[in-house]
Amino acid sequence: MRLLIIGGGRFLGRSFAEEAIAAGHEVTLFNRGQTSVVTPGATVVHGDRADSKAFAELARQGSWDAVVDTCDASPLVVGQNARALVGRAGAYLFVSSVSAFSSWLGQPLDQHASLYDGAPDAADGDYGAMKSGAERAVREAFGDRALILYPGLIIGPYEDQGRQTWWLSRMARGGEVLAPGDPDRQIRLIDARDIAQFGLSCLAAGRYGGFIVTCPAGHVTFGEWLRACADRTGSGATLTWAPDAVLREAGVGEFVGLPLWAAADGEVRSVWEIDVTPAVAAGLRCRPIEQTVADTWQWLKNGPASARSDEDGQINGNGLSPADEQRILTALPRPPDQYQGLRQDRAAASSPLSDRLPGTPYRGSDVIRVEWNLEILLGGKYFAAKSLLSREYGSLSVVSGPEVRQQETRRPCPCGPPSGFLGAEQIADGLV
Repeated sequence: MRLLIIGGGRFLGRSFAEEAIAAGHEVTLFNRGQTSVVTPGATVVHGDRADSKAFAELARQGSWDAVVDTCDASPLVVGQNARALVGRAGAYLFVSSVSAFSSWLGQPLDQHASLYDGAPDAADGDYGAMKSGAERAVREAFGDRALILYPGLIIGPYEDQGRQTWWLSRMARGGEVLAPGDPDRQIRLIDARDIAQFGLSCLAAGRYGGFIVTCPAGHVTFGEWLRACADRTGSGATLTWAPDAVLREAGVGEFVGLPLWAAADGEVRSVWEIDVTPAVAAGLRCRPIEQTVADTWQWLKNGPASARSDEDGQINGNGLSPADEQRILTALPRPPDQYQGLRQDRAAASSPLSDRLPGTPYRGSDVIRVEWNLEILLGGKYFAAKSLLSREYGSLSVVSGPEVRQQETRRPCPCGPPSGFLGAEQIADGLV
């Protein structure tokens, strides 16, 4: 395909450009050239999309199979651009947002939800109404050849918002990290490259209409995401989870204080309740969160300084300062009797794990699987063990069945090499 990408030099637009070129498409980028990165293999035309004469000149100079519009612009400007390209482009992909739905955040979201009544010729306004108005302008110009994507929370390389990049920057500093809410809560993130691949595949197949795009249910939890961030930086950072009520009382702002945290009982409690069944049926595929984290960290290490946290520990106003984080961590209740016996000093670890639990497999230096009989964890005490082990040693999974629980860690225990891992007796001694 011959593609015109309006923007194409930052975050999502850059991902579209790179994915399109990698797929063999011919790409023209139209942007002002002020903050954009030029993707190798793309033709670049500089100009301001708000300049109707400059955009009309662009339209006269070429023709394209499709337009990809990822930039935030007013409905007035988007409409002018779309009308100028009628007859010069076969289709128009406009990236809107789940914020265009008037019910988002307040209740679960699906394709049938109502949009804000945004005017297609508005010059300014609230973000959601502006997105819906711009979408209307595109549909008026291109009709049934308009493809509208409604992304949820976007992460991935080139992110300039301070979402995943803040968490990676914080993990890189190491130490005890304040983590928000319930680690098992499902969240709905999507890699910018997955949006691009899906949009391009729809254009190639002539599949138009509207699709909400984010990862499907069951793809990742908050705990899995943050543990992947901690593991990738290699800093040895440990996660301490604070309940929603504690964070709220401490004045932590949802979504910004600890990026993407939304209290389960707060005003935005439905933020992760998004149905993407139609997009999945149409071919949406989301890569593992570990891959997104790894690629983002690789870019962030050599990326612009603006993508990393400043001296206050924030990115674009997102995140807690080190002082605020430490204040909340220090105030967290930690009853000593709950954890006594679950920690073991390195020097005290002597007998091999296999001596205590025959048959327990040891799989390299970064993955240990420990099995123990449920009979040693009675009277509801297991849950205290689960909480502590999850916080200090990595992920803890529960295997259905009458006899076995499993703990899996993705990094060595702080108590030392294989011979120093906590065994069933030490756990039981601390809980019963």
